Amino acid sequence: MINPAIKQKKSFESLIVAAFALVLLTTIIFVTGSRDLSVGTDTIAYLEIFRIIAAGYETRFEYGFVGIVKFISYFTLSPFIYFSVFTLIVLASYILLYFTIIDWRWGERENSDLFLILGLLLSSSWFVVAVINGLRQGMSLPWVYLSLFLLIRKKYFYSGISFLISAGFHLSVFSLIPFFILLILKRIWLFSLIFLAAIFYPLGINENIIRLVSSLLGVPVYEFIASYGIESGLWVGFQLDLYVYSVFWLILFLCLEGFIKDKYIEKWQVLVNMYGVLLLPFFVLGFGGFSNRFGYIAWFFLPACFAAFIIWSKFSVRIKFFMGFAWFCFGVFYFFSYFI
Repeated sequence: MINPAIKQKKSFESLIVAAFALVLLTTIIFVTGSRDLSVGTDTIAYLEIFRIIAAGYETRFEYGFVGIVKFISYFTLSPFIYFSVFTLIVLASYILLYFTIIDWRWGERENSDLFLILGLLLSSSWFVVAVINGLRQGMSLPWVYLSLFLLIRKKYFYSGISFLISAGFHLSVFSLIPFFILLILKRIWLFSLIFLAAIFYPLGINENIIRLVSSLLGVPVYEFIASYGIESGLWVGFQLDLYVYSVFWLILFLCLEGFIKDKYIEKWQVLVNMYGVLLLPFFVLGFGGFSNRFGYIAWFFLPACFAAFIIWSKFSVRIKFFMGFAWFCFGVFYFFSYFI
């Protein structure tokens, strides 16, 4: 039985942590919402998109994104409110993902876990991209991760709902559907296919397969991907640095299983399987312009993997606390440095 005094002390500490986290999250939302228009390559473009949708013009954007913009426009046209609301959605969605994966319950986990989670998120350049440039993907991806996680847990209804929410912000998540099916395979076969796709990618074999299948089916999938953004000359096709970066984490995660507590091994394997599946669109479809957009689907999942590894690891509570504190301090400095 837990000593009432200890329980009361822990509850008080949890409230202090919650209050501090709320202040920090409010600050993040305020800073990103009030940022100068020169911060981020797409900030001005998104502001123009807000104005076009608010004015009632038809656009090609997703129903969820358009619906939120229209709802906000009924009350205000303030750029601060637009950017603040979308940052809030990105943060809330990713924190919900964290809590679902780690099975985090208030007062039952170490308070340092929350600092670790926030620190890892703030120190991720992919999170910075999500709240500054890739707003639609930033809102969409946590929900597709949640959908994939719930699908593995055989919670099909909630998985479907999560996927529809994700698609409401960015339709690119539909590129994951063919790869979701691979999760029914045994782990050895799943990773055989993942590493085969990784080997074929730099050799151009995956591109030729997509070209052939597209031709046989009479669907211009290959032409659409190959011609997308190619005039910009940015991230066209195979990029060695991004490829090595992606494969490195996959191999490292597989090697780290020995550091995970036995009771969390299965959960860790689920996350590694998810990361591998999320990489497949990059390996298979990353042959056109802005090929990094397919890699981003997997890269934004990395902070969740890092947090889960540390929390589920065999490291002592003291080491986890210092890791969480150090990462939190670095994350706060790293994130806010973008806005100075």
